[in-house]
Amino acid sequence: MNRDYLTNLLQCILFLSPAPVKKEDMVLHFHLDRDILDQCVDRLKEKCNGTGLELIETAAGLELATRREFIEDLKFFFANIEKMRVSRAALETMAIIAYRQPITRAEIEAIRGVNSQGVINSLMDKGLIRISGKSEAAGRPYIFSTTDEFLRFIGASSIKDIPPLESLSKDG
Repeated sequence: MNRDYLTNLLQCILFLSPAPVKKEDMVLHFHLDRDILDQCVDRLKEKCNGTGLELIETAAGLELATRREFIEDLKFFFANIEKMRVSRAALETMAIIAYRQPITRAEIEAIRGVNSQGVINSLMDKGLIRISGKSEAAGRPYIFSTTDEFLRFIGASSIKDIPPLESLSKDG
């Protein structure tokens, strides 16, 4: 492995690692000379100059860390990002829509047994469901479907990734 490649590999490993990485582990895993690894560590430290990250070396190992001068601004930024939270009623409604889509509000309410207009509005405001058309039923009510944001919310890449209802039953 050439030193540029090894330096970039080290950067990737440190970026992805949830814990400090011991030099000994790198030496053993990649069959490296310790001096070459030390040179790559120095190169990566230089590469980090002028960025928001720094390479730090502790008794626990090597790690990429945020430079101290950015910490307060980062705390402020992340503290002010609103985490999407949904109520139990919203989760129930999303599940009904996900498994029965496209579905009308009346059909949702028949399953839930309660008025669902407020929950539906909230889910639409959050971008988790959308109006996907109008039903042919009397009054031509809106029909609802899930969105790509819904898939991101549940951690799925496709609606086909949600488990079949049979696998969720207590008996199955």
